[in-house]
Amino acid sequence: TRRSSDLENIMPLSLTAHASKTLPTIAVCVAFILFTPPIIVSAAEPAQAITVQQVSASRSKWRSPASGKVRVLKPFSKPAQRWSAGHRGVDLATDSANPQVQAPAAGTVVFSGKVVDRTVIVLEHPGGLRSSFEPVKDPLPEGTQVSAGQTIATLDPDIHHCEQGPCLHWGVRRGGDKEDGSGKNAEYINPLTLLGRERPSILLPVDGSFTAG
Repeated sequence: TRRSSDLENIMPLSLTAHASKTLPTIAVCVAFILFTPPIIVSAAEPAQAITVQQVSASRSKWRSPASGKVRVLKPFSKPAQRWSAGHRGVDLATDSANPQVQAPAAGTVVFSGKVVDRTVIVLEHPGGLRSSFEPVKDPLPEGTQVSAGQTIATLDPDIHHCEQGPCLHWGVRRGGDKEDGSGKNAEYINPLTLLGRERPSILLPVDGSFTAG
């Protein structure tokens, strides 16, 4: 049953006033209401916001590539420019009794070979991320698909990357021209953010315009 306010929404106000005075016009209006098919407007589905829980769940899919408790011997230090000095990854202490290097997340081996004096293995992960690990030996061949936690290589004990003892260097890049973490335009990120241990770095302006609240 339509109310008078509904009638005003369908017809102009002047026509509604005139209809109240003349019977023929009322009949026309009633016919209009009865025989005009309703207009159905479907509401658009609300956009799904990314929640903190979803971000945490995404990070929880990643694990440390080194066995045992995560111990950082040298932290990530983001370079100011691509060519600037910095530490493009983290050095993780490894257990000499279990020197296996494990995939931190599912992916595909896209590089497995020598770089200068050491062997490096690189995994491409879904979402435009690429992980590299060094120094290693006996890495899986290129093209191998791996799951999270699968052994992809063993630490090379003959290469002393850290002064404190055996360690694994883990670097992660994202983006780039192909959006797969490859190429010179890819960005290095702190791998520990993928484990939920640290928040992503935020570069503040250097002109002094930022003030803490």
